[in-house]
Amino acid sequence: MRISVVIPAFNEEKRIAACLRTVYNQTLPAFEVIVVDNNSTDDTAKIAKQMGATVIIEKNQGVTFARNTGFNLVQGDVIARTDADTIVPTTWIEQISRHFENDKQLDALSGPAVFGISVFSPLLRLLVFEANKRIFGHYGLFGPNLAIRKSAWIRIKDEVCMDDDKVHEDTDLSIHIGKGGKVGYDKNLKVRTSARRLRQSPSSLLVEYLIKWADMIAFHKKYRITRLASNIRHKMSN
Repeated sequence: MRISVVIPAFNEEKRIAACLRTVYNQTLPAFEVIVVDNNSTDDTAKIAKQMGATVIIEKNQGVTFARNTGFNLVQGDVIARTDADTIVPTTWIEQISRHFENDKQLDALSGPAVFGISVFSPLLRLLVFEANKRIFGHYGLFGPNLAIRKSAWIRIKDEVCMDDDKVHEDTDLSIHIGKGGKVGYDKNLKVRTSARRLRQSPSSLLVEYLIKWADMIAFHKKYRITRLASNIRHKMSN
């Protein structure tokens, strides 16, 4: 099975090399590694090219645009996606391949992440995986640690939401796949990802994450928690 790796990146010159070293240091090599440079003004693209990755430029700013461009260009059977500030284990691609080989009905797969700030890891599992399963009937997906069958992507690529301000693009992806496909979760498929954004303002970022998550669920399920999210945002602005 051919596994293509896609890494969206914006001004990640300090972290892209470490990420790529782990992507290349695999028990099962990737079929191809694509870095989608989303208008970086630093040496992100240069470093990625030097390390052997195929670098694609996406001029439309936003992780959803970058992700879609990479997904649309892959030649593999399964698309494994991670972030430029993430470290994947040496068996990452092998584990992903095994899941899709053993379960022909599996359309997408995800696993947890370890952050530098301990409170966020269990919160992530609660929202992205457990709460999503209760609300939509299937697990969510987590951007730095997910994989999707290319055929599933082709099926839903014109349906996914494109506004990063309104949705978490990875969970939105799982919602569209889960409408007619199978989304899996492996607690042992772990990656280590940066908590640098959380360190800047942990409490406000967590609140914003929760607000966007509530808005996204409301948008897809027409739940009344839209009013709750709006009320929280209003109180924060006053």
